[in-house]
Amino acid sequence: MISPTGVALMAGEPSEGQSDSPREVRLRRVWKAGVTLSLFLIAAEVSLVSLVYAQRPDVGGMQMPGLGGSVAVTIAVRDLQGAPPQTPATVHLYSVNTGYEASTVTGGTSDAVFSVAPGEYNVEVRCEGYQEARDDLMVSSLGTETYFLVMLRPALAATASRAAKGTVMTPQLQKIVNKGLDAMRTRDCDLAENQFQKGVKMAPGNADLAFLLGTAEFCLQHTDLARKNFERAVNLDPSHERALLSLGEMQLAAKETSLAIATLEKAQSVNASDWRVHMALGNAYWRVGHRLNDAEAQAVLAVQLTNDKNGAARLLLGEIQYAQGNAAEARKTWQRLIDDLPSDPAAATAKHKLENAAPGPAPSR
Repeated sequence: MISPTGVALMAGEPSEGQSDSPREVRLRRVWKAGVTLSLFLIAAEVSLVSLVYAQRPDVGGMQMPGLGGSVAVTIAVRDLQGAPPQTPATVHLYSVNTGYEASTVTGGTSDAVFSVAPGEYNVEVRCEGYQEARDDLMVSSLGTETYFLVMLRPALAATASRAAKGTVMTPQLQKIVNKGLDAMRTRDCDLAENQFQKGVKMAPGNADLAFLLGTAEFCLQHTDLARKNFERAVNLDPSHERALLSLGEMQLAAKETSLAIATLEKAQSVNASDWRVHMALGNAYWRVGHRLNDAEAQAVLAVQLTNDKNGAARLLLGEIQYAQGNAAEARKTWQRLIDDLPSDPAAATAKHKLENAAPGPAPSR
C-alpha cells in the first residue's frame, strides 16, 4: 500500500502523455520508500511509541555516547502529520529511581539525544502550539541505542477554533475519535473506518472528521472513497492544509497535474512553511515541463525547510537542475547528498545518476 504522501511525490514522473522510462521507474521505487511517512501516521494520535529503525537516523551532528553501559536515547518529536513541529520543542527526561534529570531543546532535525543508564524514565515534551506530551519509557540494557517517537497533538485552543467551523467536540464524539486514532496507530483500518464513520454522522460539518475518514479509507486501499472524503474536508474547510496536501498528491498520482497544481498552491497559501507542500508542488511544476524554474524554486524551499536533512528533496532538486540542462550543478547536488546523507535511501539513486548522467545538457523529456 502506498499513501498519497508517497505515491504522488515521485521524482522523474513523466509529463502528461509520456510513458515511464527505466530511470523514472527506478527513481519512483526509491521515492515510494523514502520520501515520507504513510498516511495512517498522519492521523495516528500517538503519545510515545518505541520505534525500531533499520538504520540509525541523523541526530544533527550530536555525539552518540555508548560507553560505560550507557544507552543513547534519541527522542524524535513530530506533529500528527509526521513532520517536525514549526517551533523547537523542550524535551525533559527524568528518573525517580536514579535521580537522573535533563532537559534539551530539539535542533534542526527535531530530535533530542540523551545518554542514560538502563532503567525506567519519564518523558515530558512541551512545544508552543501543541499539548504537552507525557509518558513512561523503559530503556533496555540490550543495546547502545534506543529510539522513541513523540507525536504532538495541536493545542486545545487550535482544536477548538477548527471544530467551531463544524460542531462542538462533545465528550462522546472525542471518545469515538480517540478510539479511531488508536486503531490507526495499530493499523486496524477497519475499526478506524467504523469509528470515523460514526463521528462523521454525529458531526457532518466537521472537516477534521472527513479528513480522518479519508485516511482510514486510504489505509483500506479504498482510494476513491479516500479522495471523496479529502474533497469533502476541503469543501467544508478550504484552508484544511492536510486535506489539501493529500488531495493534491492523489491528483498527482492520477496524472491530473493541472488540477493538482491548483490544489497544492492553495495548500502553500495556507502554510508556506511545510516542506512537503513545496516538494509536492515542485514535482507538479516539473511534470508540466515548462515550469522548471518554478519547480527548482519549490525544491530549494523543501531542502531549506528540512535543513538539508531530507535526501528525497535534494534528489528532486538535482533532477530538476539536470532537466534544466545544468548537469554540472545537478552532479554537485547529488554528490553532496551522497556525502552528507550516505544512509538515506535517496543516496543510492544519486550514485546511480552520477554514474549514468551525461556531462552535458540533459536529454529532452
